[in-house]
Amino acid sequence: MIIIYTQDETIIKKDADAAKGVLTTVYGEKLGSEAYNAVKNAQEGASYRKNGGPLVRVVSTEEAAEIREKETAIGMM
Repeated sequence: MIIIYTQDETIIKKDADAAKGVLTTVYGEKLGSEAYNAVKNAQEGASYRKNGGPLVRVVSTEEAAEIREKETAIGMM
């Protein structure tokens, strides 16, 4: 699963293909494509961050569920 931490919210997507549109929106066309390629076939634990932009992480389904619970509890989702 792909998690994208922006200043305003935390976005969780099933895979890199589902996250591609969000990555393009938050990073722009060039860096969005670079972020997509970085996480497309990456193993859990891989991450991407460029020029102070949003952190993008690849996590397990279980970890994504835990993060979703925590972020919802504090109002970030």
